[in-house]
Amino acid sequence: MNLDIEKEMVNYFILKSKRERTYWELSTPRKRSSGIGRFCYGEYLNRSLFVELNGETNEKIMDRVKRNGGGNAGYLLTWRYSGEIDLRRGLETARQRNNSFLYMGNGIAYYFEEWYAGKTPEYLLISGAQLLR
Repeated sequence: MNLDIEKEMVNYFILKSKRERTYWELSTPRKRSSGIGRFCYGEYLNRSLFVELNGETNEKIMDRVKRNGGGNAGYLLTWRYSGEIDLRRGLETARQRNNSFLYMGNGIAYYFEEWYAGKTPEYLLISGAQLLR
């Protein structure tokens, strides 16, 4: 758990009116699961930042991330794990689980929504300061 990274994630991706509450939840042991849920269920995520992925490979996603200023490591937030992780391993893990959020630095993240059937609901989130290349 790294609250500095999590605060950065909140500032980039959570709706402005919900940021203070979400950060408070993440930093309060008793409410931490609620804060994680804000990312894992996408409840307060700013949907205007979503760029839909259409079954792209991990390599293609990593290439897009790096072209847009993301790093080689990420910060994975799931129900079972929160912490820093290698980008490749983070993507592999996130794509195997429903409700995963992988922050890749510089306002870029990967989000895998809960999925039951049909098209895989996975997205890149690009902060307003970034342009998808």
